[in-house]
Amino acid sequence: MNVYLGNVAAGVTWPIPWEAFQKEHPDKASELEVKWETEPLINNGVVARDDVPAQLAGQVAQLLDTLHTSEDGKAILARMPLSRFELADDRRYRVIEDFLTKFSQTVRPLDKP
Repeated sequence: MNVYLGNVAAGVTWPIPWEAFQKEHPDKASELEVKWETEPLINNGVVARDDVPAQLAGQVAQLLDTLHTSEDGKAILARMPLSRFELADDRRYRVIEDFLTKFSQTVRPLDKP
């Protein structure tokens, strides 16, 4: 909205809110232009505390990973809106590390924790 209202020259978002904005405010969205889009990145992770038994955490992970295979699961995912959950490991998250490295080199350096 800040871009549309002229409060800022540019803004950023991710697909789900941008698609919702386009549906809810098509007249306003049509006046905006996507100038740059990143490659898709892995999204939020589901994590468990270290006091949750590993077997239980594994069962939850498997249930989430197969949610898209049933009609009830598809209905749950559609309300989020997500197509599915995917199991991840360090290799899957490497795309984030690569993105941050490229961002740091081409946009601005990032603070290290």
